Amino acid sequence: MEPREDIEAIRQTLMTRGWRDHIAPALAKKMDQAKTQAILTSDERSGEFKPWTTDRISGFTLGLGWCLNTFLTYVQTYDRERMLAMAEQKAQQEADTPLGSPHSMNASDREALEANNA
Repeated sequence: MEPREDIEAIRQTLMTRGWRDHIAPALAKKMDQAKTQAILTSDERSGEFKPWTTDRISGFTLGLGWCLNTFLTYVQTYDRERMLAMAEQKAQQEADTPLGSPHSMNASDREALEANNA
């Protein structure tokens, strides 16, 4: 799969109702529970975290945070880089136009440019 296709697939997943309304909130809630349990002693811990070590809970918390944040960051970075490339391309095109941007010219300058290019 091409990188752009990967990003678009990730974007589509992040936009779904299932991700927004169910998966992301469930991951965030579990991460909050794990952080709360991580600061307790092993005797004070409850539920599924009772037998876990502090290191295991910390790793679990980091993994959940990675799941929640990494893919959105990938999409945002891709979008920023794409917009920057488009802006650079536009600036280069304007620099290559002898009189600057055709949109910034008055009518007589535009006619002269068209006559020279014909």
